[in-house]
Amino acid sequence: MSDFHDSSNDPSVLNSRNEYIAGRWKQLYELTHKEADGVKKFLFLVNSGGAVAMLGFIGTNQQIAQNSYVRLSLILFCIGIVFVGALHARILHRLHGMHEAWMKNSGRYWKREISYTDLINDDEKKSSSDIPEFTIGYLAVAAFIAGLIAGGLALFTGTGI
Repeated sequence: MSDFHDSSNDPSVLNSRNEYIAGRWKQLYELTHKEADGVKKFLFLVNSGGAVAMLGFIGTNQQIAQNSYVRLSLILFCIGIVFVGALHARILHRLHGMHEAWMKNSGRYWKREISYTDLINDDEKKSSSDIPEFTIGYLAVAAFIAGLIAGGLALFTGTGI
């Protein structure tokens, strides 16, 4: 049995491989589009919600707007939102790259340029976890926690930095 796409293979093996390739292609395509839709909805929601919350909080009292802990808290929440947006963009970019690589490599497999094992191994490498995604996610969490602390200081001390 050959590891390449050729007629020397059992037709059931070729059929199984073709079904897997088509299924994976569909899965990556759907993931990419789902993430893109999620990013658009998320960015609209957090930006509009953040703007309303900031205006409402600062608008309640001019003295609140002068508190440096309040300003720091709002800045940190905004930084967290930026990190979360960057995280979504990074995930979308990686999924798009995986989809593009899968389409290219499956075509190369059908042309007998790479083996089935190489096709699967390359996809598994691209599917592994991504350290930059974890880093960006943890930075967003850190900004949120720091924003909560600064907001708590503003609430309980009533003074600025």
